[in-house]
Amino acid sequence: MRKALTTSTIILPIALVVGSMLWILPEAGNLLLWGGWFVGILTTYIWMETNARQQLIRERSRMVSTTFFLAIVSVPLLHEFSLASLLPLALQFSYVCLLAAYQERRPEGKMFHAFLLLGLSALLLPQVLWLVPLLLFSCSLHLRSLTLSSLWATLMALLLPLVGYSLWALAKWDFSPLVTFLEHTHQALTTLNWEYWQSIYTATPATLPTSDWQFLASAGGTLLLSFIAIVNQVRTSFLDKIRVRMFYYLMALVQGGLTVLLILYPEERWSWLLLLITNGAPLIAHYFTLTRGWLCSTIFWITFLTLILLTFFNYQTEWILSLIFS
Repeated sequence: MRKALTTSTIILPIALVVGSMLWILPEAGNLLLWGGWFVGILTTYIWMETNARQQLIRERSRMVSTTFFLAIVSVPLLHEFSLASLLPLALQFSYVCLLAAYQERRPEGKMFHAFLLLGLSALLLPQVLWLVPLLLFSCSLHLRSLTLSSLWATLMALLLPLVGYSLWALAKWDFSPLVTFLEHTHQALTTLNWEYWQSIYTATPATLPTSDWQFLASAGGTLLLSFIAIVNQVRTSFLDKIRVRMFYYLMALVQGGLTVLLILYPEERWSWLLLLITNGAPLIAHYFTLTRGWLCSTIFWITFLTLILLTFFNYQTEWILSLIFS
């Protein structure tokens, strides 16, 4: 039964129809919901195309895109459009460029575009820059695309958004926004705020805000499944093509980096959750589609039922908590 579901081509259309209804129907007149839905559909489509072109799963399957979309649908606080909604798209297109640079003799152009997207993302979320060392390490060890020329191209790409901002300030002859932006970036990169985790630790279940319940449940499930999938990927990676195997190593490394960033910068937790879901979807889909045995089947059905319960919980958090703690 699990095999039939994970390799079925109809599972994605069903997920899109049901998920779209859950996404839009609560407030059909909310344009921000429609904007978030459009970005979610676009991100789903890009994962579908990436999986088809790069053969992320060696069997015919739509599980990568289905896993991403259902995971996003289960977290209603991620549904409204914001600039942070564009971060998954930047990560995906960066991955497309990095995959194209795999073992290329002249990877400079593809590396430039990959890290340009990362530099643009840093305008919205400066802490993303901490992923640069991880990506460069993986480009050197896994993708074999890091040369002196591509490293120079990478540095140029990361600086280009700042250069563009500086030229815009020069054209207006007003450098105060640029100075403010640089100060904000420096503060964002160097300031660690532990107040959120302290508040979680000191709070009682009855006093914990509903948004924190939703975040902890969603992030916990995503990280747990990602960890199981990464361990399984390390154990069985020899079954994949070398190119695909190296890409999964890259995503596993990024997933670990995003987890650390979530711990260090919890004030941006919803953006980290969005990126964790986006990056973890191929890892989780690969595990559920290709792993054999009763244990994986058990985990799959537990995850499936938990996803339904999590979705219901996230949509009816206040009502459920009132029943539990009344």
